[in-house]
Amino acid sequence: MRSLCVPVVLFAGLFVATPLHAQTTLTLSAPSTQETDTTIRGGTYAATNYARQPLVTKAHTDASLVRRALLKFDTENTIPAGTTITSARLTMTVTGGGSDFSRPIGVYSVTSAFQSTEATWNIRKTSLSWSTPGGDLASSTSPVSVGNVAATKTTFDVTKLVQAAVNAPSGTSRYTRLALVDTGAASDNSMRTFASSSDATPARWPVLTVVYGSATTVPPPPTSSLRVLQYNTHHGGWGTDGVWNVDRLIASALKTNPDIISFNEMERGTSWSKGGDDLQLFLSSIQKQSGRTWYGVFVTGGGGATGIGNAILSRTPFIAQGSYQLSDGRGIVHAQIAWNGRDRQFLFDASRRRLRQQAGDGDRRAAALGENLRRKPHHLRRLQRVAGQLGVERHDAELCGCVVPGEERRDRCVVPREPRRQHP
Repeated sequence: MRSLCVPVVLFAGLFVATPLHAQTTLTLSAPSTQETDTTIRGGTYAATNYARQPLVTKAHTDASLVRRALLKFDTENTIPAGTTITSARLTMTVTGGGSDFSRPIGVYSVTSAFQSTEATWNIRKTSLSWSTPGGDLASSTSPVSVGNVAATKTTFDVTKLVQAAVNAPSGTSRYTRLALVDTGAASDNSMRTFASSSDATPARWPVLTVVYGSATTVPPPPTSSLRVLQYNTHHGGWGTDGVWNVDRLIASALKTNPDIISFNEMERGTSWSKGGDDLQLFLSSIQKQSGRTWYGVFVTGGGGATGIGNAILSRTPFIAQGSYQLSDGRGIVHAQIAWNGRDRQFLFDASRRRLRQQAGDGDRRAAALGENLRRKPHHLRRLQRVAGQLGVERHDAELCGCVVPGEERRDRCVVPREPRRQHP
C-alpha cells in the first residue's frame, strides 16, 4: 500500500477558542427552499441568465469571459434574528476548471436582493438593475486557493457574512446572499466550475453549515507549542487481532494529547470501512472521548468520492480547506488554522515511511534536516514545489512525519512519538 502525501498548511494568527458545546448546528442545501444560485457573465452575455447550470468563476481582461457565481441561503426563516453565529462554512464541490494550478476565490456579501432565475450581469431581477453591473458587492472573506480537480471540496469561512445577514435591521431581508469571485490576475486558464443546486448528485450541492447560539469555550493553550501526531493506521483501525475498532485507535491517539492529528490509510465507502466514512466515525469517536469539538478534512488518493486516503483532524477550527491531486495517485489536503497569534506557517507531511523508503542511507540526514535540496529524495522535492505553489516557505525540517518550514525555538511543533498499530 503506497502512502499518500497529505500536508496541512497552518497559517498562524489569533488563536480561535474551540467550542465545547455548540447549541445548534444548521445545514442549508435544499434547492429552492434553502438555497438558490446562478452564474452571471459580463460583456456580450450581460443580459443572459444562467440559472440551473453549473456555477462558474473566471477572471479575464475580456468582459465577455468574466464570470461570478451568486448564491442565496435562507437564514431568515431558519435562524432567529440577532443570534450569535459561532461559525459558518460554505462548502462547494469543484467540477472542473482551467489549467491554472490554483485560483484565489473570495466570497463577497451581496447587498441587494436577487432572483436566481432572473439575475444577469446587468439586473438582479426583472426590471431592477444592480447599482453596479456585476452585482452589488460589499465585505468579503480572505481568498481561498481553489484547485481544478473534479470532485474536490473547497470550504470558505463566511462567519462574518452570515452574522451580518442575521443582524440585519427589523423589516429588512435576513437572507445570506453571497458571490464567488476570482480575485486573481486575469488568465485564459482561470475558469473554475462548481456544482450548483441543480446538480443531479445531492452530495455535490452547495452547503452552508452554521453553528449558532452560546457555547462554552476553551482558553488558548498555556504555551506556544503545537502538538502534532502523525498516526499511520491500518485501513482505519484494523488491529493485529483482525478486529476493526475505531474507538480503540482513537483512545491510543489521545494519550499523546495532540492538537492536530494526521491519519494515514483512512477509508470511505469501501469494504474496509464496511461502506461507511472513516472521517465521520473518527470525528464522532474523538469528540465523545475527548469531550470537545474536533474538525476534520479528508481526501482520497485517487481524488474520487470513495476509496483509501488520508485525513487531518484538528481541535482548532479550519479557516479554510481544500484538496489537490498529484500526478501519481496521491492527494494533498490544504487547510488553514490560526494558532497563538504567531505569524508562522507550517507544513505537515503524513508520509514519513514513504520519504524514508525513497531516501538512501546517505540522504536520510539531509532529507530530515533540509540541509541539501539537491540530495533530497524526489518525493520531498515535489512536496517543496507544491508548498511553494501554496505560498508556504520551502525551508523544510522533517520531524517524525511532520515537515515544518522555518521551525524556531520560540514557535515549536511538538511531535509525540507515533503509536504502533493498535494491539488487542
